[in-house]
Order: sequence, then structure tokens, then C-alpha cells
Amino acid sequence: MNVCQGVAQGLYYLHASSQSRIIHRDIQASNILLDHNLHPKIADFGLARPIGDKQSVIMTQQCAGTLGYLAPEYMLHGELSEKADVYSFGVLLLEIVSGKRNRDLTMPEDEVYAPTRAWKLHKENRLLDMKDATLVVSDVEALEVLRVLETAVMCVQSAPEKHPSMFQVAAMLAGSANLVEPPMDEDDLGWPVQLNRISEEPESSDTPLVTSSSSADSIRGLVANSNGSLELRSLLPIGR
Repeated sequence: MNVCQGVAQGLYYLHASSQSRIIHRDIQASNILLDHNLHPKIADFGLARPIGDKQSVIMTQQCAGTLGYLAPEYMLHGELSEKADVYSFGVLLLEIVSGKRNRDLTMPEDEVYAPTRAWKLHKENRLLDMKDATLVVSDVEALEVLRVLETAVMCVQSAPEKHPSMFQVAAMLAGSANLVEPPMDEDDLGWPVQLNRISEEPESSDTPLVTSSSSADSIRGLVANSNGSLELRSLLPIGR
């Protein structure tokens, strides 16, 4: 839970509290670093994009990021906003709780993708089944796990206007905001499969589409701390 909350707070800082609002564009497990006290830090700002205070969406001609974590509106239409990071963070939450990558070929065809699997279980009121089967938790801890999963489901909805802000996400994970039951939309169940069919390299969900961004040179290499600071540091990546 501390890792989830720490990453959420770091993203909120980038989106709202830093000197220049920043969209990371590549939130994934390998870009979350842990120090020796297991405090998470967001790293690898090579694809980050600053966004003006009066801007809500950036229209891009080239999509950058990692397959499996890309928000549908960005992947399909080039519409980049802070909500793209929210979607990626939702996928990351599902990976952390399930102990599996966002694309698991050992699962049935309609459950290969973590967001699709989570939405299916949510529809069947079995969302807690998404939890890593080897993870033994108490009843109290199970409620915390369920809160993380419910937050993740809200983040991976197909339409960006349905996504909560990172401030809301951080509050929900901390238990200081009520979770709102997201409406079931069939697009939320089917779009990852559609995305895989149009991608050029479907065999790997960890395939980066673009490895660098000239607009991010000034912020490349920074690490975002959960306490609201930026620094340059070499740390250990979170295990997958």
C-alpha cells in the first residue's frame, strides 16, 4: 500500500504541484524505483512532456510510451493529457496486486489483458479474485487490497473524462475519499483487445514505441519523490 500511495502522490506532484506541470507518459513497473526503506520514486523522464497551465489536452502526431500501459485516447487519437498517466497508473496497480504483467498469455482469451480481466471480475462482483493467489491477507488487509483494485478499475476506464485526477486517486488510496462505483461500459472490456490487433508488435506489452523525446531534455533523468521533490538519483527498480 505504501508503494501505491507513494507513486500516486509523486504523480499528483508532477501534475499539479511542480513548477511546471509534467505528463510522464511512461508510468510502468520498471520506472518505479525503491530506496533502501522501500520508498517509491518515479524515474525515467525521457518521454515526459510539460503542459501549459491553461492546457488540458495536447494533440500529438507521434505516440510515445510502452504498449500495455497506454491510454486508449492517446494510443488511438493522439490526445495526451494528465489522464494518460492516470490510466497507466491504474494498470500498474493491477500488476502490483495481481503479481502478473498487464498481458498474461496463460489466461483465457478474454482475460489476457489486466484491465479487461479486472473489469470482468468487477462486473461479476469478484474483483478481489484479481489478487495474487499466493498473497495471504487478513480481513482488514483484504479491504485495503479491494480499495486498491477498485481505484485501479476507475483509472482504466476507456474514456478519459471518467478517470479520476491523481489528487482523487491519492485520496482514495489513503481512504480519505469515498470510492464511486464506476458504470460498466462494454468499451472498457473490449478496447485492449482491439489495441493489440492494431499494434505493430503485439507479442510484447513492454515494447517502447518511442525511446526519447526532445521536449523532455530539460527534465530527463529526474526522480519524483512521493514527498513532492525532484532529484537525480540512481536507485533499484521495483521487482516484477
